[in-house]
Amino acid sequence: ADDKRQYPSKPVDAQHTAVLHIHSDTEPRNLTLAFDTIPALPKGSDYLVRDLFERKNIGVFNASYTALVKSHDAAFLLLSSY
Repeated sequence: ADDKRQYPSKPVDAQHTAVLHIHSDTEPRNLTLAFDTIPALPKGSDYLVRDLFERKNIGVFNASYTALVKSHDAAFLLLSSY
């Protein structure tokens, strides 16, 4: 199966990294963002995940975060060192 997920990221400052969790498949899917795949994040840390589209904090996660993303949609996240 083709992997149609994309996770562009950019450090905002020393404590925050923005990640655009893009889903271009035709069906909604739970997408897992493994923090160790984001180059700007220190390995093995906890991160507060904020949904920038929804303007709410989701919670603190250690190794990954999973979100249900609709077909041809995206989740825009801010990861903050915790």
